[in-house]
Amino acid sequence: MATSQSTSPWGGHMKRHAGVVLALGSAVVVVAGSAAGGAAAGPSAPSKQSLQGKVLGSTHWRTFHFTTSGGTTLELSTDGNILSYLSPDSTSNGRYEHIGVGARGEGYVLCYGGPTGAIKAFDTGTGNVGFGPSTDSPLSAVPATVTRKTSNGQATLTQKFAFVGVQRELDVTMSVKNNTGSTLSNVILRRQVDFDTDTGGADGWANFQNTHAATTHTSVIAYNPASKAPAGKEAHGMMLRHLSVSSNVGANSNTALVTTDILESACDPATVPGAVQNGTVNGDFGDTMRYKLGSIGPGATKSVTMAYIRF
Repeated sequence: MATSQSTSPWGGHMKRHAGVVLALGSAVVVVAGSAAGGAAAGPSAPSKQSLQGKVLGSTHWRTFHFTTSGGTTLELSTDGNILSYLSPDSTSNGRYEHIGVGARGEGYVLCYGGPTGAIKAFDTGTGNVGFGPSTDSPLSAVPATVTRKTSNGQATLTQKFAFVGVQRELDVTMSVKNNTGSTLSNVILRRQVDFDTDTGGADGWANFQNTHAATTHTSVIAYNPASKAPAGKEAHGMMLRHLSVSSNVGANSNTALVTTDILESACDPATVPGAVQNGTVNGDFGDTMRYKLGSIGPGATKSVTMAYIRF
């Protein structure tokens, strides 16, 4: 990977040489050679997935494409799952897939206490429980919008997707509306993803064993150090980053986590020790942004916005 000066998705700037430089909180971690930290398997370990995985019950809906910055092509399902994140995707820059391979898991989890008790609804791409059918905006609409009620009709989840091609970024806003006459309590909303960085695509070479790291609240990433890439190949990274919450959501409601299960659907997922605050872990893990929204009153709505970024 050629040396370049670029804006770091963590904030500030980073200079990329033969390794990856990550600004984690106020500290900077330089990862070069073998990945730092963590115990789990290295490149030669058997993977937990097959390259021939598929998304169950997810139908392709929208494709976003941008030609510069190496080129990026994203695909969304009718239910609001990311089916593919191909970036770069041009002949001159290579074609590397980071989500649409293996289990192809990306989606969302909603939990709350309602009039009939505790409710959990989720769609992680390969699993879909507790949600009714989706209503999709017209193909020309910006942002692209997917609206879905829980099966019991008590809550509505609205997802809005805005593609920022020059940044290789997809911004996702998720809103939860209370459709009942009672307060929904202990509301948790998560975005869950199985990053398989550099594993798919015509130039993919990795084998599901990425390096993962997370800050406490802001960002979770999965990447490959440049030194791992075979000759003639590139190493990349994927980030899920918190952007904002609506004014009725408390401060620090968001937490960035590396999950043990790549397709974790729990309200409070099991996490990998050592993956936060400047630590890194190597393996086939999931990544999530979790929002504890507290209570939502009758007819009220709370919203969160995050971004997927390829770096």
